[in-house]
Amino acid sequence: MKKPIMLAPADQALLAAIVSLATRMGKLTIAEGIEDEATALRLASLGCSFGQGYHFSRPISGADLVALMLPRERLKSG
Repeated sequence: MKKPIMLAPADQALLAAIVSLATRMGKLTIAEGIEDEATALRLASLGCSFGQGYHFSRPISGADLVALMLPRERLKSG
């Protein structure tokens, strides 16, 4: 089991340095494996651009992803 970011000070320091470096280079960052709101908020406070993980959604099929991404009006008319 992974140690949550919130409980690992050394990992937080490394993460902050990586996000800071990427930001100074004009790059966007994405964090994987976000499993709770506290971690999502911590990453956002560090300036992380995007996040992915069970906190946002369980894995879904490609067809479900397409349906999720389509505008609602288009779904209703189809």
